[in-house]
Amino acid sequence: MKTWVSIIISDEKLRGTVETLLRVNDSAQVIGVFSDVEEATAELEKRGNVVVVLGFSNNHKTTMRQLKLIQLHGPYKVLGVGDPFDTASSMFDAFRLGLLDFISLSPEEIKNPSDNLLKEFIESIETISKANITKLKRVKLTLYEKPGWESCRDMPTYFLALGVPRIGISSALKLATTLPRRNDTALFLSLPLPKETMEKFISKFDRYTQWSIKGAVEGESIVGGVCYTTSLGDSLGIEGNVDGSGKLISMPRKSGTIDTMMKSMAEAFGDFVIGILVEGVGNDGIKGLKAVKTRGGTTIAVREGGGVLPIIGENAVKEGAVDLMADIDNLPNILEYLMGDIYDIVNLNGLINVS
Repeated sequence: MKTWVSIIISDEKLRGTVETLLRVNDSAQVIGVFSDVEEATAELEKRGNVVVVLGFSNNHKTTMRQLKLIQLHGPYKVLGVGDPFDTASSMFDAFRLGLLDFISLSPEEIKNPSDNLLKEFIESIETISKANITKLKRVKLTLYEKPGWESCRDMPTYFLALGVPRIGISSALKLATTLPRRNDTALFLSLPLPKETMEKFISKFDRYTQWSIKGAVEGESIVGGVCYTTSLGDSLGIEGNVDGSGKLISMPRKSGTIDTMMKSMAEAFGDFVIGILVEGVGNDGIKGLKAVKTRGGTTIAVREGGGVLPIIGENAVKEGAVDLMADIDNLPNILEYLMGDIYDIVNLNGLINVS
């Protein structure tokens, strides 16, 4: 029985090589060749059992977006292809999101594909086609229902840094009380309050938010579902790995509280970081947003909210540190969209049943 194959590869040379290889073999029926997922959606939806051959680029964020979109429309069985030197950083996340196999193609192999390469493609596609697609469970990341931060032991997928300059505290409170708590997210709230008033603030704030509120403490491991607060003059950052594990550490006092936190988060977690700067005055946070953006994270400045002077947001835009300007009322929906298309593909072990 023939296997339906859809080729989705943005790189023209790689796309041409893969198409040439697969069209010469009768066992794989190529139903379409596309440069991105949006082009392929209509064709994919016409057929249920399709193997998607997805090209991996050297842009991790773009590759992950394409893979997420495929699985949101499917899930589908995915075979990745690309240069291993360009795609190594994407492999961990790709297999988490449903990649079943990957074929490495060097630049030389893309120019001069061999018969062995064709054999490798056909064997991989035939094997993947036998996977039980019903076992590819898409699990939307959900909220913890149990109260108390002690129950939130999962390593976060997202790191949300909310920087609050002077005069911006009312906007920060408005956002933190309307943003649903997520067990896949650690929230860091840098407040322009003196350390001696933080404990009293936390005790009152805890009544109005779904998040478990904790004062940031050096050496503490980071878990999801918790809002970690820092006070005026704190110099705390994060030491961590791309797998989501991390802990709070004391940093040299070289910049403001917001900048210190955002820079360390960006260095540790890259494009898993979302940096938000609410309106206010001063410059603390602009360098932090730049660091987040440089490392592939998403940066947002609040245009208007409960505060008085939106000066710092405008300055951040002028400095090229902002991906998106947003109204405070729209921000929870925007964040839900930015973080909502991540699906974990579970039960990957034992998918292949050749009997």
